[in-house]
Amino acid sequence: MIEHIANEKEDYILITRDNLDGVLDKKMYIKQIRLISSNIKIIYIVDTLDKEYKEFLFANEVFNIIEMECLSIDILKEAIEDDGKVVYKSINSINDGKYDNKNLRKMIAVFGTNGAGKSYVSSLLVKKVSKKISNKIALIDMNLTNPSIDILNNLEINTNGLLKLINNIDNDVSKNIEKYMLKDKRESKIFYLTNSSYILDKEMENKEKCHLKLYNMVKQIFDTVFIDLSSDITLNVTKDTLKKSDIIYFVVNPQYISIRQAIKYLEFMENVLYIKKEKINIIVNKSQKDSLGNSQIKSMLYNYKVIGNLPYNPQIDSYINGALENFNVMSDFENIYESLGLEKRRNIFYTKFGIIGKYLNKIN
Repeated sequence: MIEHIANEKEDYILITRDNLDGVLDKKMYIKQIRLISSNIKIIYIVDTLDKEYKEFLFANEVFNIIEMECLSIDILKEAIEDDGKVVYKSINSINDGKYDNKNLRKMIAVFGTNGAGKSYVSSLLVKKVSKKISNKIALIDMNLTNPSIDILNNLEINTNGLLKLINNIDNDVSKNIEKYMLKDKRESKIFYLTNSSYILDKEMENKEKCHLKLYNMVKQIFDTVFIDLSSDITLNVTKDTLKKSDIIYFVVNPQYISIRQAIKYLEFMENVLYIKKEKINIIVNKSQKDSLGNSQIKSMLYNYKVIGNLPYNPQIDSYINGALENFNVMSDFENIYESLGLEKRRNIFYTKFGIIGKYLNKIN
């Protein structure tokens, strides 16, 4: 896009976001555009805008700034037609989106087949759901065989994480539980309880099912709790968490091996753990061109709800390794939001220009 503008002599109105994928970070991206031309009108859409970031944009003559995640055509049209220089708008909706979260008090387990990408899906869901609710949200890494929540979310090593909390579980730590957790770098509402060591299942059992005590403590502080689990269904922690959770997101890959393994797991959950099918929601991860189609997957898992299909994104490796600050997942999360009980509502957005009451169309 930058190369295209550089080769054209016309003046453009450029509508863009600050979290696009690519080799340039968001500040260098703006600087590169301004090197091409000082006459380009930039309508810049950001998720959050602090004082330092705003001053940087103003210094680079980016004045048409819209701060929100979802936009309507009318808001963009107004920004395009506005001849004034400064049209910075902070547009906030009730409950930050299209859903009402007044009843969202749930413990959600993310489980699935081996290598399906459970930790990736749980990290992604927490980030997406946090934008739709107003309360704090927690993600606990209970994957005892391959913990990776800290890596997937570019978090620092936490020596005060899950292991230390477990060792102090019998003390009164419930009021100070956040000191064992890490905050998300981009979203202050998200807290992670990471697991940087391999905690044996027997150790958890020796402490009289301390994971259940832990869940009760976390639920006192956080209304919404996601738990990332190991694919080893023989672990007592895995079985107990699945039984105690309000919702289970079962992650599969769109291939026969993963689906066949999923069928065995789902039969075990129903016949041994006595988990109701209504509690289980299937999310298909890593869909590609030659993957099994949705109709094939639904026919093989016909007793269960398939509510999400996440495309494979080759940029995940760059994100994990720190080369990318963020990347977008082009997928429809509406069914997932509804499975959580988030109710659709008519949004009223407040801006400095008055009140806009509209149904918004999401622009990717």
